[in-house]
Amino acid sequence: MPASITPAEFRARVERALLRQLGSTVVDTSGDKAIDVAAGPNTLDADIIPCFVLRRYDTPTSSVVGQRLFPKRGGWIDNFPQQNYDNGVSKNTATSRRYKQVVRCIKRLEAELFEEGRIPREYPGYLIECLVYNVPNWKFGNATLYADLEAVLDYLWDATNSREEADKLVEVNELMWIFQGRPDRSPGNAHAFIDTAWRRIKE
Repeated sequence: MPASITPAEFRARVERALLRQLGSTVVDTSGDKAIDVAAGPNTLDADIIPCFVLRRYDTPTSSVVGQRLFPKRGGWIDNFPQQNYDNGVSKNTATSRRYKQVVRCIKRLEAELFEEGRIPREYPGYLIECLVYNVPNWKFGNATLYADLEAVLDYLWDATNSREEADKLVEVNELMWIFQGRPDRSPGNAHAFIDTAWRRIKE
């Protein structure tokens, strides 16, 4: 593949290959990031995201490998899936599997709050996962899962209540900040969601 290929042309080639192989009744290319492939006689539901290999250098001799994707709307998004996976597994092990359980609880709670009209928009599952990742391990492992949920929301209420504290929060990959340099993410919005979730579980 030519080194000079643009992100738009790369995506166009992927779209053409999928359409040629699977057909327009199965392939939906209208998404901003992903190309959706619907379940068919020979396929399962799938999201295909054209992206480039990203090598991040923190020193001249030390680097980590990730991915950079280019949404249709412009700009780019960097991901480090291997680091996300490894750190998530470590966190889950260190919290006796409560980390993933609490993440699932908050994701379900978020869906309920949106359906009930208590929050104005849906919050990405990855953002919720990142927020919970920042909660110290000792906050988990209470007598009940509900007590863990309380402890996590209580910690995050404080952590998102000021810009100074929110700027210390990292993504699961520990290579990027949750809020620093991300105008699409607001500590105030996250705090409002945490506050609403807290009130909901106390009803």
